[in-house]
Amino acid sequence: MRPSLASARLALGALLGGWLVAAAPAQAHNAKVHRDMTDRAYEIMLALSAGAIDTSEDPALAQLAQDATTAIQKLRNLPARLPSPQQSVCVDPATVKMLGTNTPNWGAPSPFEDMTLGAVPFPISTAYITGVDCGIDPSWSPGAFFTTVNPPGPGSADHTGVVLGFWAHQPDDEVDDWHIYFRPTNMVGFSLMKEYMEDALALPAGAIWVTLRCALECAGSVLTLGIVGDCKDCIDEAIQDSKNAVHEGLTTVDGLFPGFGDHTNVDAYTGMGHHLNVVSSSGEFDDRSGLLVESAGPNGVPDPLEILTMLAADTLGMTVHHDPSLGPKRYEILGAQDFHPNSVDRDEDDWQFLSFPHTPFTPLDNLAHFGWQAFRANPQVGVRELGWPLHAIGDAIVPMHVAGTFGWGHRPYEDAFERRLSILLSTGDVEAAKREALAIAKRALVWRKLILDWRAQHPGQATDIPVRDLITQLATQTLARVQGPSMLVWPFNPLMSPSYVVPGPTREGTITFYETIPGSAATNKTLLEEGIAAEIAFLVSAGEVLP
Repeated sequence: MRPSLASARLALGALLGGWLVAAAPAQAHNAKVHRDMTDRAYEIMLALSAGAIDTSEDPALAQLAQDATTAIQKLRNLPARLPSPQQSVCVDPATVKMLGTNTPNWGAPSPFEDMTLGAVPFPISTAYITGVDCGIDPSWSPGAFFTTVNPPGPGSADHTGVVLGFWAHQPDDEVDDWHIYFRPTNMVGFSLMKEYMEDALALPAGAIWVTLRCALECAGSVLTLGIVGDCKDCIDEAIQDSKNAVHEGLTTVDGLFPGFGDHTNVDAYTGMGHHLNVVSSSGEFDDRSGLLVESAGPNGVPDPLEILTMLAADTLGMTVHHDPSLGPKRYEILGAQDFHPNSVDRDEDDWQFLSFPHTPFTPLDNLAHFGWQAFRANPQVGVRELGWPLHAIGDAIVPMHVAGTFGWGHRPYEDAFERRLSILLSTGDVEAAKREALAIAKRALVWRKLILDWRAQHPGQATDIPVRDLITQLATQTLARVQGPSMLVWPFNPLMSPSYVVPGPTREGTITFYETIPGSAATNKTLLEEGIAAEIAFLVSAGEVLP
């Protein structure tokens, strides 16, 4: 029997879906960059506090050093909220050699989670929770220059920055943020059909409702030459009302049909809420767009990998599974009180109406806001949540995150960035690291001023931080720094992500492309320094929430 077009498309979609998920590496991505960015921000705060960075000729920098000193003491006294290590015995030879024993003494209170940040005796690894060893990173060092103010060594160094950096990478391991399942009403292209139906039905419904609602309003505007009534506003509101009514009707009927096959994946799905598309001026459900696969990328056109993803998802009906997904509950912002619009609240039927490539995800600044509000509400138990805004700052210096794309070279760009991180941080050069620390501290003044100016404009929020403003402005700067005639070669390249998913030399070639392209290192360094500067301003300001 000759297979039908629908069955052939399902088979192709299943093949593509399996390939796309299987092609992703098994470990959460870029953890080292997130950790080391935050740690470097803290090390610069230590250097400022210790007087190792000259502030004598800059009163603003001297004030930042004073504020950093206060913040350091407060942060060090916070409970680290670390669980006990996975193993009490270390098996890694390098770790055993560094410690001089395979059974480290953490000196932790009971419960272990109450150990303060300043009391953590060892530099923890990025796999502290997910690994199978004792969770200590023997390779950690504060880096050249910073060893003078924070000498490394078990039990002697200040590991506050390492632990904060660990929590900064944690959002990449939040596997329950986004679950996907298969919905028959979104299979074989039904999502596209439903989008068309919604638009088609809204037009006649709008015409009828505009006539009924706005006839008298518009007549009054005409007769009084616009003095009485507001015809345009009435028409706009009536059209939106009709669209909402059509959408509500379709989603209600669609929601009657169940889905199946819930699953999640750290690499494939967890980062869906980690984008802020500053290319797009506004979002459908938030004041800024997050990831929307159907219009991803620097020019609103998905790359080949994203097109294949859409084909697979539309064929198999791969849809956000609202009930087990924490993302919609965490990152929809309602009652924000930060003088920005709230999210448009979406219920289960809204989130599950279309396959995920046609579903707008919550933006990165919402993720930051979630973590900041959780920390601010209860700092003594919320240091883990402090990692969310720190993570968002790290993502906001990546061009692909701020263009709302998981393609266009996203993964090889980040892998190359991580490989050259020690060079970008001048890890082995004392004088270069000192000059870099001073330059970053001066950049931090700009972000600190943003926060202080905002507080001055809103006296009732004297210790709050406008995290959504901070993330949006940083993301906007990132995109501006890479835009230009050659941006569709670097950093955005439509061939790199499809090639990256092919293991072996092909993948390696994409990473090498981003490592070696002329001029990229200087831009990477500028972006990294700006992100670290923003983290310094954030951490100093966060300390002012603490007693």
